[in-house]
Amino acid sequence: MIDGLVQVLDRMMQLLTVRSKRRRRLFEAVWEPTFTQLRAVHGDYLGMFEACSSQLAELEEAKPGDAVPRLERITRELRSRRLEFEPVRRQLLALIDHSQRLDLDREAAAFVEAVLWYFPTGTNRSLPTSASETLGRLQGLIESVDLGSNADRLEHGSLRDLADYVHGAIRHQRTAWDHVCDTYAQLQSKDAGEAVL
Repeated sequence: MIDGLVQVLDRMMQLLTVRSKRRRRLFEAVWEPTFTQLRAVHGDYLGMFEACSSQLAELEEAKPGDAVPRLERITRELRSRRLEFEPVRRQLLALIDHSQRLDLDREAAAFVEAVLWYFPTGTNRSLPTSASETLGRLQGLIESVDLGSNADRLEHGSLRDLADYVHGAIRHQRTAWDHVCDTYAQLQSKDAGEAVL
């Protein structure tokens, strides 16, 4: 009877060891690189939106005739910065999409959900990203400038609305990043705890 109990306990330990090794491989191959790549994307997003915010603030003091060229420059810079990290964003979303089909434990599933929430298009593909929405609003602002006798007259209410949106995007990205960091820390500590087994 004791031999049978020892064999059952040995089998359970082997199963736990296999599960722990699988979890460790998944962490090293998927979760850690995902977090590292997302950290780079997050830094780029913050830099991009902070630069846009500063340029919009400067625009309130612009001379007549400078508004449209400045808005066009902001649009070009935002579009260019956005393109730099597009391959990384797409790779992250594809990886997370694939991960959703796996049988994940609670911590891994929470991390996947946090990464999806970081990207508005991650949870709902019909939603625009913050950068796409900002670009659309910039283009709309450029098109709305009165080109009649008051050439380049910029409605400051519209400019403030855009600046408020950009500030909101910055807040969302920071809040979402905090959530990603929290879920990653939980995932990391669970992985470290199981590695001790």
